[in-house]
Amino acid sequence: RLVEGYLVALENAVNRRRHSKQNNNNNGDGEGQEEENWTYPREVAMRHYRLACVDYLRFIMGRFWRSATPESFEKKRESKNTTLINRNLEAAMAFIGKVDGYLEVFEKEKRERDAALRLS
Repeated sequence: RLVEGYLVALENAVNRRRHSKQNNNNNGDGEGQEEENWTYPREVAMRHYRLACVDYLRFIMGRFWRSATPESFEKKRESKNTTLINRNLEAAMAFIGKVDGYLEVFEKEKRERDAALRLS
């Protein structure tokens, strides 16, 4: 999965930085404590990813799709310097479907939270 590759790269970068700082703080006396490697809990990471997708679509719709038409997508079709969902109508519709599913999950969570608050 593509996202997993990015998460692993992020974890590696954070851990390299943490270990580098730890080694600098040891002052060569060998008294430093070894920290465990940091991991980005996948459930949390994927929630953040889904929220980011929702926000990205919000931005795209407000910024680029105000005047979008099938013709404007066709005009940008070959532009490699344009994000895929701004030049390919099928990709745009697929992304909308994906984000719609994410929104359904977030809306369900909110309804459940609201109901739990009313009961307490």
